[in-house]
Amino acid sequence: MKKYTFFILLGVCLLAGTVAQAQFQSGQRFISGTADLSTNRYSEQTDLQYIYSHSMHFSVGRFTRDNRAMGWSFSNALSIYKSGQFVPEARALGYLSFGIGRFVEYYQPLGRKFALYGRPSVGVGYNLQNQFSVASAPTIAGKWVLFNQVQRHTFSLDVSLSGGIMWRFAEKWALQGSVAGISPLGLGFSRSIDDRYGLAPNTQKEKISQTQLGFNLRTELNTGSIGLGLRYFY
Repeated sequence: MKKYTFFILLGVCLLAGTVAQAQFQSGQRFISGTADLSTNRYSEQTDLQYIYSHSMHFSVGRFTRDNRAMGWSFSNALSIYKSGQFVPEARALGYLSFGIGRFVEYYQPLGRKFALYGRPSVGVGYNLQNQFSVASAPTIAGKWVLFNQVQRHTFSLDVSLSGGIMWRFAEKWALQGSVAGISPLGLGFSRSIDDRYGLAPNTQKEKISQTQLGFNLRTELNTGSIGLGLRYFY
């Protein structure tokens, strides 16, 4: 029961009535988001290695009435890995994803600068992922031999509920902290292609395709991380 404490308290606050003046007034618009970027490059006479990744999440919305907003969320992630250490060369694109969602936010002010919020949402997404495995065989010209590479395309539909706290430290700026989330319903369709190269001993070259349709009904509450983001009001 402890893992549901946050949402129980959040629900009580949202239903208890407005005990402070509305911080978020009807007609206000906002944009918020987070971004992470990392890159690493290594080069020598015989080796080349380049790693790049980013992830971006942002939302736009409008308060349709005091302390209630509706909006859209967008996300994108990308990872690239290039190396001259494999035969054949591993695919450079490791991961690519896009997502779009529709959400509603309900706020319960706590004084003049802080507020709790709950955010039910529904979203659709697409991701492409490339994975490879190395054969347990001698190297070729000092390079690792790939056993196979798998490319997977996944389309998903998710219903989720998240919550957190908002600190409006200036008239047009706020710091948003998401502290808990649950995704009780998920639907996914994926197709994967497994390329086996037959370069390792006792293996043969072949291509295997597989299609999967998945349905998830979950009740697990995620509270292990805190997400921070800035929000601008205009």
